[in-house]
Amino acid sequence: MDMLRPLLHVLTKKLQEITLITYLWLWIDEEALVMTIWGAVMNASIGFVFVLLLLSLGIILFSYLTPYSTFQLMKEGSNLNHPHKVAQAKAVAYELSGKMVGIGIILFCSIFNMHSLKKMVFWGLLGIFLELIIYYLFILCAPMKVASEIEKGNIAIAHLSSQICVASGLLIGSFASLS
Repeated sequence: MDMLRPLLHVLTKKLQEITLITYLWLWIDEEALVMTIWGAVMNASIGFVFVLLLLSLGIILFSYLTPYSTFQLMKEGSNLNHPHKVAQAKAVAYELSGKMVGIGIILFCSIFNMHSLKKMVFWGLLGIFLELIIYYLFILCAPMKVASEIEKGNIAIAHLSSQICVASGLLIGSFASLS
């Protein structure tokens, strides 16, 4: 171990010199700095577009696979003269927001841990698929009919369903950090 210390010290110094030279070069060469900033902005913009597309895809898949029309029930819930419809809209909104947060956590983890757009999109798609599976396993194993309870306006079941999606998003997202 003592023999490696001088070598590690030299390597560390060289790495610090290279980093310092790079920063000085970017400071001196404004065009390179602008290109670096422009490249970062473009990468972030492209990633943002893909994340929005993946989030939209996840919401559309969840909405398509539920037996009730999510957005129609939320739209009908704006009429305050019908408390039942308001309760339905609240239940559906709770459930949808949990699904969105779960997918958002998966996408956050895929962005944070993947350094290429292909890997990010792959993990995002895989995560959405796994969250759909976990959600439907919950529906199959639940002692009540989850969809009909939410359609009736049962906010407790909707909240439980949304938290299942958030928890599954956290679990699936943690796997992205392993790769």
